[in-house]
Amino acid sequence: MPLEYRYVEDGGVIVRGTGEVKGEELFRTNARIYELPATLETLAYQLWDLTDAESVALNREFAEALAAQDREAARRFPHMVIAIAVKTDVGFGFSRLWEANVGDEGIETHVFRTVEEARAWLEQTVPHRRGEGDPE
Repeated sequence: MPLEYRYVEDGGVIVRGTGEVKGEELFRTNARIYELPATLETLAYQLWDLTDAESVALNREFAEALAAQDREAARRFPHMVIAIAVKTDVGFGFSRLWEANVGDEGIETHVFRTVEEARAWLEQTVPHRRGEGDPE
């Protein structure tokens, strides 16, 4: 399966994509993430690592549907942040379209070309969103 995800102890979820990643898979995986185990009370962040994906086959319809899922989830997880790392130009472009559709709904988002940049941004942003530190 080109998309795998795992919850991590610090309240996040990491999604990894390989091969050809399709909009339908992104949508289903996003829905599963929000079906959190009862023991997890909050979702601090999501890191979507699509840097090993050969292609990301997303279109406007799926970008808007994913954004709608995330806007709804923002009500449940008001401090959540989402970082996407994607190398392909098409995937980057559609990720930016998703980001524009999420809008200012309480979720802080950013799209990167490398997973290292995404991780660095999360390390800075997550504590601030939780009220644990000052923004730089």
